[in-house]
Amino acid sequence: MPVEHDVRRSGVEKWNPEESWGGESGAVAPRRNRELSSRGALAITRPMDQDGSETVLSSVGSLASEVVGTAVSVDTSSVGGNTICDGFGSFASEQPARAEKAGTSRATAVNSHAEPRRRGPYACTVSTPKIVSFYVFAPLPDPEAIRLWQYAVCDALGLRGRIIVSGHGINVTVGGELGPVKRYVTTTRSYPAFAKLTPTWSTGTGDDFPRLSVRTRAEVVTFGVPDEVTVDADGVVGTGTRLSPRELHELVTERGDDVVFLDGRNQVEAQIGHFAGAVTTGAATTRDFVPILDSGALDHLKGRPVVTYCTGGVRCEVLSALMRSRGFGEVYQLDGGIAAYGAEYGDDGLWSGSMYVFDKRMSVDFSDHTELVGRCSECGRATNLVANYPDELGRELAVICDGCLKGLEREHPDTPFASAVSDPR
Repeated sequence: MPVEHDVRRSGVEKWNPEESWGGESGAVAPRRNRELSSRGALAITRPMDQDGSETVLSSVGSLASEVVGTAVSVDTSSVGGNTICDGFGSFASEQPARAEKAGTSRATAVNSHAEPRRRGPYACTVSTPKIVSFYVFAPLPDPEAIRLWQYAVCDALGLRGRIIVSGHGINVTVGGELGPVKRYVTTTRSYPAFAKLTPTWSTGTGDDFPRLSVRTRAEVVTFGVPDEVTVDADGVVGTGTRLSPRELHELVTERGDDVVFLDGRNQVEAQIGHFAGAVTTGAATTRDFVPILDSGALDHLKGRPVVTYCTGGVRCEVLSALMRSRGFGEVYQLDGGIAAYGAEYGDDGLWSGSMYVFDKRMSVDFSDHTELVGRCSECGRATNLVANYPDELGRELAVICDGCLKGLEREHPDTPFASAVSDPR
């Protein structure tokens, strides 16, 4: 391998999650991957021919024709994070070549290594946990087959998180080591309906989700009106006009205070962060939005430009379409959601506070000068902390400061207040 390739693999350069499929630099020579089989469900990696060209499977049903039950192993010998290799025999196959260089015959080399060993990690191997989120709206004729496939892929790669599959598409947030997470994204893209998925990457802790959950539902996001949502190959039909973060600023510059921000999230999420002057509905769950719209509570906004926003954009794809079908004439959606806006402008734009996230982190900040806009539900102190907070109605999310949370933990030592994450969607 040329010297410059070794430099690229050393982790000196800034990591680009789209640079390669296997967790290492694009300098790695192409090789053919094997399919995966786990718990009776079918899963694939994207096949790659020896010339580097990719073979894309046309449908999930075609998986049955070439499945090979080969376990996936994780090779941690690459500096900068884990990478994936096919089977542990790859180590044994290197032994004859090494022996030949030393003047030993191939037969002697094979016999001397009758028990193939895995390569151990170098002392400088660094764990690089990542979380990836994405959604795709596309017609899926067999959501259960997609669910089985997604579970098998994630289970084989050791990933955890939440995946929702419906006839309208897929919504994903999973985490794990860098190499397996990248391999998962590449594998998911091999299905034609998901080929153009746009992932959002963030740094994880390695223990961000308690388990892997892959479920089928009637809706990608549960507004409670699956029959009102129409999806074609281009996504949700009738959705609001997409605005990039920069286009959002241009709209606000042009239209000024006439622009209205509508928070498409739930009450607790909005309490710790929101856009300036945003309208929040007080919704406890996503199901509450349609009754709020139908009640006429937001009708006074119908003559104004309304920008809907949520964490990553998936809820506003549907919400903006539901608003337009109810007479809201000028509806926009923030493309990529708060996550995309924060990545571009941080806390130096129109956003204030922290962003709630659906893992053990509970919230993330976009800079070192994030404003604390949330108020503790117990003492009223400024905070951005959210925890599973038990009250007389059962386990619910609440904004609560560190001092009050520690007090509750002392009073109820067996209750995992911050570790068992609830999903308010």
